[in-house]
Amino acid sequence: MTDDLTDTFGLFYVAPLKLQFDVVNGRVLTIERRPKPSPQATRVHRLDVTDERTHWNRNRDRLYLDALGLLQVKAFIRDQYPRSSPKTRELKLLRMISGSMMFDEIHKGALTAIGLRRHEPDEIGMFANRARDAHPLEFRMLRQIIERWRA
Repeated sequence: MTDDLTDTFGLFYVAPLKLQFDVVNGRVLTIERRPKPSPQATRVHRLDVTDERTHWNRNRDRLYLDALGLLQVKAFIRDQYPRSSPKTRELKLLRMISGSMMFDEIHKGALTAIGLRRHEPDEIGMFANRARDAHPLEFRMLRQIIERWRA
């Protein structure tokens, strides 16, 4: 649950990854590779995932990505490394968010929410529903794109 120690908007620079995230109202607007942060960016030391909206926690000094934010990082990696194999890109993602306790659940939930995985009635289905509830328009559009791509 977000509280007064979290921010759902701002510029956040993840120093070890040299990535800057522009977050507005719990949505990642842009991801940019930068050698140094913008002057107004908050330095963050780690990326993690959450089943809540994307936010920064001051106590833990982490930028928590929701399912949509995680998909955006996957797309960013694909853009940065277009010739890499899917396995290599997946390993890059795992290194970026290493040590996250909820990574598998949020990742599978995000893929289920856009239709790239079979719907499961278990915990993964719950994470997929939470992802769709947090960003209904975005997940509906992504699902339509996937369905057109498959047709």
